[in-house]
Amino acid sequence: MLNTSSEQPIINVSIIIPIYNADRYLQDCLDSVLSQTYQFWELILVNDCATDNSHLIATTYANKYPNKIKYLVNSKNIGQGECRNIGVNHASGNWLFFLDSDDVIENNALEVLLESLNENYYDIILGNNYIIRNEEKLSTNDIVKNFSFSRYSLGLYVWGTLFNSNFWLENKFKFPGFRYAEDLILMSRVWSSTELIHVINDAIYGYRVTENSATHKFYGFQEIYPVLQALLEFCCVEHKSDEMIAFALSNSYNFIKMVASPLARYKLFKLVKKYIRTFPNGSLYAAPPLINKSKLSKLKIIYATFGYYFFVKIDTRIFKAALKRFY
Repeated sequence: MLNTSSEQPIINVSIIIPIYNADRYLQDCLDSVLSQTYQFWELILVNDCATDNSHLIATTYANKYPNKIKYLVNSKNIGQGECRNIGVNHASGNWLFFLDSDDVIENNALEVLLESLNENYYDIILGNNYIIRNEEKLSTNDIVKNFSFSRYSLGLYVWGTLFNSNFWLENKFKFPGFRYAEDLILMSRVWSSTELIHVINDAIYGYRVTENSATHKFYGFQEIYPVLQALLEFCCVEHKSDEMIAFALSNSYNFIKMVASPLARYKLFKLVKKYIRTFPNGSLYAAPPLINKSKLSKLKIIYATFGYYFFVKIDTRIFKAALKRFY
């Protein structure tokens, strides 16, 4: 149990939840916060012009717990990243914790994370997560082992992690205005800014995979291109190293898979080639866990075929997505 005696300053956590059309799961999300064994927290809800019953649910909880919940409503839809920025601006806690509105946290999540501070100082404390698919909990990776190989093998999602508020504000971290993968570029910078990182394998965060999840939709070339370029600039120009190049390749592949058109995928690969001309075969980092086995084999084929692989191997998800429009 975390020591919260009067002899030590109380640690306050600001939990930030952006909300957009999340009424199906929002109540479960909020209840998971309210059930925390560690109760020194505030909850900041940012409604991004939801058109479902999210506003009614959020208002009900905010009225019931006025001393714990701050409820903010945007005048226009600005995206998840900008909502998180607003949440940070209204946060008063000395730690920040980001939670998505369709996810949940275990009832001892904050307690488990904060126990690490009994004898040490950290800028970041990262807990493990599990996937929720069709209400079934799926196992996750050994993130402590991955972290020992490279900090960039950690998930580049912002949720499920405690960030020291002073560390966050002193480095002027802000989510970019991208509609997709807004935490990828930010977290790349965050991991690069400190070595005071503590990682635990306790699965404290439940990530729900839904059909409407933003990270599971197709995005067009014009949406993906600026995100990919920003990633490549950061990894291959600002912080060029074998480790960062492998990291950039792994995530570039993720982006390329998100674009339905073979031509768009080919054009994105040409951008990757501009920054990473040849596949880094001799690099220690061009291997799991930074680049998993499946990506490794695909990337080698893509490089060997100068990107024309995309015109031969078409992702079957394209047809599945098209069929859903008619059935």
